[in-house]
Amino acid sequence: MVLRKVQGFSVKDTATILGWSESKVKSTQFRAIPALRKQLVKDGYIYEETI
Repeated sequence: MVLRKVQGFSVKDTATILGWSESKVKSTQFRAIPALRKQLVKDGYIYEETI
């Protein structure tokens, strides 16, 4: 998440840095976003979807 969303690396660059395939980067990101959202709500942070 940090490499992709905070530092702005591409999928290809992130895969190279981590030594992963591009598909692993994409699938991990796809699963990480809802997990992060769930944890933030659990910890008391309010999540509002953008309309």
